Amino acid sequence: FTPNLFKDSVTTYSSLIKKNFNNLLQLCNILLQSPEAVITSFAINMYKATFVHFGSHDVGYQQEVVGDLISIVGTGGCGAVTEHALRTFEELAANHSRKLIQFSPLITAMMDYTESISLGQFRQLMNVLCNLAWCAGEGGHGEDDVTTDLDSN
Repeated sequence: FTPNLFKDSVTTYSSLIKKNFNNLLQLCNILLQSPEAVITSFAINMYKATFVHFGSHDVGYQQEVVGDLISIVGTGGCGAVTEHALRTFEELAANHSRKLIQFSPLITAMMDYTESISLGQFRQLMNVLCNLAWCAGEGGHGEDDVTTDLDSN
């Protein structure tokens, strides 16, 4: 398996992916918990490809991906799986911030988990929020949401 093969599969078989979307998220979640770096890297690529493919016409699927990653951060116990979920958010924020910014209220809610994550993971979360705030400041949608959410936390 390669990331490109998975991207092509999501594009080609999107109707099948939609029918089995919850199973796909469960698989991503299981792979993200692996101690093997190659497997977690593939899981991150699976999350990213799924999020990116299901664009504005399938926002519900994107929201499911974001929600799954947030729940991992909230229940990851400050371990490697939390770091991997945050790394997924970092990569999405760096490369697809315009798509991710609409979920900024959900993402900023992760600030509630700051007491249970490590300093390095907190930095990852701040990196995500800074990327979203920068995108919003550059004319992206959701500028008021990001700044309001950050101010309230």
